[in-house]
Amino acid sequence: MENRIELLSLKCASCGAGLSNFQNKNDVKCDFCNSVTRILYPVKVLSSSNATVAETAKFDNLISIMEKSMVAGNYKEAYDYCNKALEIAPDSATLWENKAICCFWNKSMFEHISNQAAEIVAYLNTSKSIDPNSTTYDNTSSSIANNLFYGSLFLYKATKTYYNQDTLSKVLDMANNTKIKPLSLNISGEEINIPPNYIVKIMRLFEICYNINPQTEYLKFAVSELSTKRWIKPNTPMDVQKKTQAKAKAIREGRGPFKFNTYSEIQQIKKNYSTAKIINTEFSLNNNFDAISTRNNYIQQIKTIEPNYQPLTLEIQKKPCFIATATMGDYDHPIVMELRLFRDTWLLNRSWGKLFIKFYYRFGNFPAILISKNRFLKKISYLFIVSPIHKISRFLLKR
Repeated sequence: MENRIELLSLKCASCGAGLSNFQNKNDVKCDFCNSVTRILYPVKVLSSSNATVAETAKFDNLISIMEKSMVAGNYKEAYDYCNKALEIAPDSATLWENKAICCFWNKSMFEHISNQAAEIVAYLNTSKSIDPNSTTYDNTSSSIANNLFYGSLFLYKATKTYYNQDTLSKVLDMANNTKIKPLSLNISGEEINIPPNYIVKIMRLFEICYNINPQTEYLKFAVSELSTKRWIKPNTPMDVQKKTQAKAKAIREGRGPFKFNTYSEIQQIKKNYSTAKIINTEFSLNNNFDAISTRNNYIQQIKTIEPNYQPLTLEIQKKPCFIATATMGDYDHPIVMELRLFRDTWLLNRSWGKLFIKFYYRFGNFPAILISKNRFLKKISYLFIVSPIHKISRFLLKR
């Protein structure tokens, strides 16, 4: 590949672990967290045409040191030399690309999510404004967006799994004085505590990934997640909510099955939940996040590229029990989340995939009910259904 400078050192964009066997490749899988890192090769910088002879010699020397530092994985030093070179040639688009690459590696994924990748976006925008017809920009921006997305996805899975619905209910209950121990993760060798509301920042970063490089898979995953009960809920009458909560409480306390008075009452509850107006949950509201508007906005952005895109039915309006969820025992299990990503970004882009999903939604609930009640069937389902499909989905998404 033209302008490619091979690296000697590379770390995982998601967890910061060292990577090996990445030479002459475009991406590499991390053995620790299983995330795939798109390799950010340094962009070859040409001498400035507007510089004097003395400045050109100094400039070339700075670029040489910058490239060697990037090759060795010393991006802090490379960033400094990049800035020195920009003092001589501020109109070098490729230098701004390299500065964006250095910025990406100089900070952890936690920091990028916290500041919404503002520096990276600024440097890439500057590069694009200087040279709109750059032959290297698209590859650099797409690689950075890909790493930001999958790095964010890694933290999203961990945060969502740790702060499940039961934990969030305790956080949201102002009368409950129970202290929730924050999620602690080792990112790039540093222990970081992640609060519950951090997942909102991750959700917003998915759109930034799309703005950097408009790949609809980023927004499709966000739409899929924003269709779940963490973010939205039906605006059902208070009496229906109380009856439903009473049923759930009875089952949790082992007093079930909790029975309603009449069959018609049960049917009315189902009708209320399937036709109710959708509103934001307390979690969304407490974090000043309008999940409904954000979801609709993402859908419209996707449709500008894929006019025929149809988002999946909201989780609260469809049957909750399916084979992958029943097998893994948790709707928010990382494997189930990855399979939803595969469904939204790969299967739904194919006509036969849409037909398969319709068939699955119609009949998948029946075997799922059986699997959810039997430990042996869960093992069989995992070994011969869920695990093989999960591996195939990873392979197809990587292509």
